[in-house]
Amino acid sequence: MKPVALAAALLAAGWLVPTARGAAPRRDPVVLIAAGRRVRWSELQAAIRQVPDPPERVGLEREPLRAARWYGRLVALAQAARRLGLESPALARQPLLARDQGLAARLMRRLAQNIRPSLARQRAYYRQHPGVFRQIRARTILLSDRAALAPRSRRSRRAARRLAQRLALALRRGAAFAATARRYSDDAATRSRGGELGFIGPGQTTPRFWRHLQALRRGEISPPFATRFGWNIVEAEAAREAPFAQVRGLIAGRLRQQALARRVAAVLAAADIRIESAALESVGR
Repeated sequence: MKPVALAAALLAAGWLVPTARGAAPRRDPVVLIAAGRRVRWSELQAAIRQVPDPPERVGLEREPLRAARWYGRLVALAQAARRLGLESPALARQPLLARDQGLAARLMRRLAQNIRPSLARQRAYYRQHPGVFRQIRARTILLSDRAALAPRSRRSRRAARRLAQRLALALRRGAAFAATARRYSDDAATRSRGGELGFIGPGQTTPRFWRHLQALRRGEISPPFATRFGWNIVEAEAAREAPFAQVRGLIAGRLRQQALARRVAAVLAAADIRIESAALESVGR
């Protein structure tokens, strides 16, 4: 077959796409198949260009295989939504990526319907995860500075650190934590209570604060550590497992997320997502 005829045949088959007049046609092979939908290189590139986050977009552009896996999952969910009749005329007019993401979101909402973990299942989860719902009764001293989030003092960061170090040394030598908190803490919510926080658990404070707190033994005082609110000193007074009634909503949410993840996994497995690695390599060079 002559070169011109070969190019025409490849264009007709979709393996090449025309470019500006006088330029050679570009290859446009199928790079992935998901739920029967054949995605060509040009479609994958169009979807990547529509990713709003610049760092993520650049990362996908540089890693075609990761991009194909990402888009393959999205296409699979969008196709499942179409089979359930979840597409609307307004959604169909959206740009490529927004349309597929909208379809996937509608599918997720449909899949999440009727997931209601029973009380027995929630209690079983609570019993099966000892330590996960640990709470610690604690006291805190906060020393703010003018650079902190929601500053409560005009002292410098360096001055706040020095004061925290001085107070921590005094506490280790036997100074009463409650009295020290009432005199020095900048946390108005706890200062009048001698820094008393009550029982708290993960998610009720910053991750850094919780890491320092849970590392303490009963009656132990932490060294000063910084958070975005300033310099902190904490004391662990006691620990307990949170009562079931208090964490029941959290457990139900986790069980719903797990059930939804299983349903999504089933949709993706049924989609038979296939990445055409050879085609990706040929156009990605």
